Amino acid sequence: LLILPAAMGYGLAGIQFIRNASPEVESLRGGNAVGASTALTCDASKGGLSGKIEHLPCGLPAVVLRPYPWETDGSTSVRLARLEALLWYPLLALSLYGLVHVWPRRRTLAFPALSAGAIVLVYALTEGNIGTAFRHRGEAIWAVAIFAALGAQLVADRASHTPAEPAEEAPAGTLVGGHGG
Repeated sequence: LLILPAAMGYGLAGIQFIRNASPEVESLRGGNAVGASTALTCDASKGGLSGKIEHLPCGLPAVVLRPYPWETDGSTSVRLARLEALLWYPLLALSLYGLVHVWPRRRTLAFPALSAGAIVLVYALTEGNIGTAFRHRGEAIWAVAIFAALGAQLVADRASHTPAEPAEEAPAGTLVGGHGG
């Protein structure tokens, strides 16, 4: 992740690309906020890389948590999104619980964790309104669902007082049940 962008001419870890793309990202974020009833009002005042980093405390909750169920807005789409939050928050909690407990097997689950993390980070840096952030959150739901399923299984095992045993990896070419393919 450090050297590959440098080899492609984007600088170490892509820093040079991020610096050069700053005006475009700021323009995109500002364009997303124009005319939006759910525009993010906590936008960073600085330009460049420091402005993007300053936007994270506002952008991250917008992508991951908002709209909050108690937020008031007259639009039907925001009201429906607030209702969805009642399902999203428990799913997110189960996902975090599952992720924490499967950490010892992080090599197996690195792809969904890193993919979802990258998706959320990019949108947290660029989103200018809650509606767009909410729609883009959907791109990471598949990874959240994987970890939530793991978390739900752990909760179910704990509730039934059955300790979950780590699954053994099957040899290559072996299907579930031990039959060869």
